[in-house]
Amino acid sequence: MSKSVINKIKGDTMDKFAKISLSSVIILLLACSCGLNDEQEKRLIKESEYGTLSNKVHEQNIYVKLYLPQAKFSASVDTIPFKVKNLGTTTETIGMEYRVEKYIKGHWYVVPFKPNVGFIMIAQLLKTGEIYKGQVSMDMLDYRLIEGRYRIVKKIGSIILGAEFQIID
Repeated sequence: MSKSVINKIKGDTMDKFAKISLSSVIILLLACSCGLNDEQEKRLIKESEYGTLSNKVHEQNIYVKLYLPQAKFSASVDTIPFKVKNLGTTTETIGMEYRVEKYIKGHWYVVPFKPNVGFIMIAQLLKTGEIYKGQVSMDMLDYRLIEGRYRIVKKIGSIILGAEFQIID
């Protein structure tokens, strides 16, 4: 056999080996990332005590709305801003505390905070027409938000509101 034929056979074999190796690595990475998402979701063990939540309440003189500037955020987001607006005729009380929940297979689960995270327990008065601005900081969560459906849960007086958002890749 000539040297050029041998080199061509070696080259073809190397190309096939490289393609198979690259395909194997890609499949392995995809399998690992799916496993990481499953492992991440297994960490969400506390089911929410709230079922369906509205992002607003309008009863008698009370009209309060919890909302986000957008419905979708990247998985690399550092903070998610939210606002609470008092559209009613009464002054409402609002605290600093909030929580994040993730929707998995028909149920909401509480996203944990890091062990030493706490909220200042003060109440602010939210007068008619005023807006409270808050934000969810990813640094405070003991969970990396992965693709999926989430909500911010916020207590305003005795009312519990929830505003949904999605994390996308």
